[in-house]
Amino acid sequence: MAKKDQAMLASKKSCLEVIISEKYFWEFAKLFGKKFPVINDGGFSVSKPLDNYHEELDGWHATVTLTSFQESDFIDFMIEFCRKRDVTWLNPF
Repeated sequence: MAKKDQAMLASKKSCLEVIISEKYFWEFAKLFGKKFPVINDGGFSVSKPLDNYHEELDGWHATVTLTSFQESDFIDFMIEFCRKRDVTWLNPF
């Protein structure tokens, strides 16, 4: 915790866009929500929704917001998701 004369960054949020074919999009959305749950106002863990999604010529675009602490887990999630479905993962990092 920062004191009166200090400042700190507790965590940052990253907004990532995933592009995936329609064949896998809804499965991805469902599994993402389960893998990265959020706590609702009642204190219950619920599936995290996608921030946004839309279809373009190159596939479905899903926008997700994660904390910096979740980025590595998200990359692992995507690698495993793609591996199980024989989809090529193009890691931009």
